[in-house]
Amino acid sequence: MPLDQTVLVAMQLLAQHGLQEPEPSEDAAVYRQRVADAEEQSWPVIGLNGPEVPIRDVVVELADYPNVTVRLHYPPGVDPLNASGANLPVVLSFFGGGFRHGGFDAPGFREAYKFRAAEAGVIIAAVGYALAPEHPWPAAAEQGYAALDWVFQHAEEIGARPDRIAVAGASSGGNLAVVSTLINQDRAQHPVAAQVLEVPALDLSRGHLDFSMLDELNMDSEAVGQNLLKLVEDYIPDAASRTHRYASPLLVEDLSGLPPAYIFTAEYDPLRADGEAYAGRLSQAGVATYCVRNIGQTHTSGGNLGVSPAARVASDVIIGIFKKLHD
Repeated sequence: MPLDQTVLVAMQLLAQHGLQEPEPSEDAAVYRQRVADAEEQSWPVIGLNGPEVPIRDVVVELADYPNVTVRLHYPPGVDPLNASGANLPVVLSFFGGGFRHGGFDAPGFREAYKFRAAEAGVIIAAVGYALAPEHPWPAAAEQGYAALDWVFQHAEEIGARPDRIAVAGASSGGNLAVVSTLINQDRAQHPVAAQVLEVPALDLSRGHLDFSMLDELNMDSEAVGQNLLKLVEDYIPDAASRTHRYASPLLVEDLSGLPPAYIFTAEYDPLRADGEAYAGRLSQAGVATYCVRNIGQTHTSGGNLGVSPAARVASDVIIGIFKKLHD
């Protein structure tokens, strides 16, 4: 199918406003700030702000890795400091950014979390995991599991239903969402209700990458491939570790017993096969699985809520899944 025209509209609008891709830098912190600045500048042009919702930050302590902040987004009307008894589903959510940049306060995720908390009536527990290359694997993976374990351990205190706690993530965050369930399977075995994944990166050996659709986007597949390799190298410097079950969940031999899955891929995304192959593996393992390819969309166009009806429909579908956690 052809590229969704609203993807081109978004590109044109950004160009009209003089907004371009951030200039590369060998300094990870400098480039991370440039990406953050570019996203903030672009958001008023192509994004859509969510409603204001009550927020509470908690810090989860780890013995061997940096402590991690979890930002709890509540539905309107709930007091975050007195939420005991609210009995709300929780979605532990991981932002995307190639393991190297981003955060729960990046506009695309910040506003999505507000929409989801308000419209689905759930607690969005956004994980502020540590970024590479300063904090290589498995720091973020261990932080993700620690956050999941903390939510279960403190469910009553934060107003959560312990039987309705799910995980979700986009891109690299999708990887961490799945990995948190795998670590949980090996350790505490908390009853995770669902996994909701958007354009996830699930094979860090890069064995499922598909660049065939990039020609239509006038993108250099070799350059894109090198950039993806750099992201992986920064996150997991040791090549042998990239196939570990806590790094590449798609390669895990036995996926049985994992939570029901909702997986969303994009037609014009080199990571498309990661999510779709994972869906197939889950289904073969007897895990209830729903997988949709968003036609005409790219890896990032799902965030273009201000200009794309397709992005808004996809957002509504995910909110609908979160609403069902109340059942």
